[in-house]
Amino acid sequence: AVQVLNAHVFVTDGRRQYHDIALIHSDIRIELHFNICEDMETMDRVLCRVWDYAEPSSGSEYRETDTFFLFHHIAHMCYHFKKGGCGLRAFIDLRLMQRAGFSDAGELTELLRESGLLTFYESVCRMAAVWFDGAAYDPVTEAMEQYVLWGGTYGSSVNRGAVVAGSRSGRFAFLLR
Repeated sequence: AVQVLNAHVFVTDGRRQYHDIALIHSDIRIELHFNICEDMETMDRVLCRVWDYAEPSSGSEYRETDTFFLFHHIAHMCYHFKKGGCGLRAFIDLRLMQRAGFSDAGELTELLRESGLLTFYESVCRMAAVWFDGAAYDPVTEAMEQYVLWGGTYGSSVNRGAVVAGSRSGRFAFLLR
């Protein structure tokens, strides 16, 4: 895939991340993911069971069940948060999937609980409710909004520093937990 995209003027920065390769052309950025795991043990134990939640779509193609796809999306949001940023698009996609009734609530809750992501999910849902439904801010959503808007999708060095410092105490520590 990298060779095909390179032939069509996309270039890499030469770095291979834990689970993706970034390709860039002008202001278009593509991430080719080759690993479903997020380099976080608790989440990865659940993500590694992807084939338990895969269903055939055609021929030799498989797709994640809707519930597991939503879980995977939330896990990837958390990965970006812990690396210093998370884009607005992730919140839009989350809200669209929720509004479409994209998952079995009980099964999703169990996956989130098992992976240690239930509190994170509740927090990002509150942030989405503030942005898209006019819900009131609380201390966590205020901190989250600032973090997201300052860090962008791929994070900033300031936010990465905040992750390290904030993981010890305070509102941000609560958000990360």
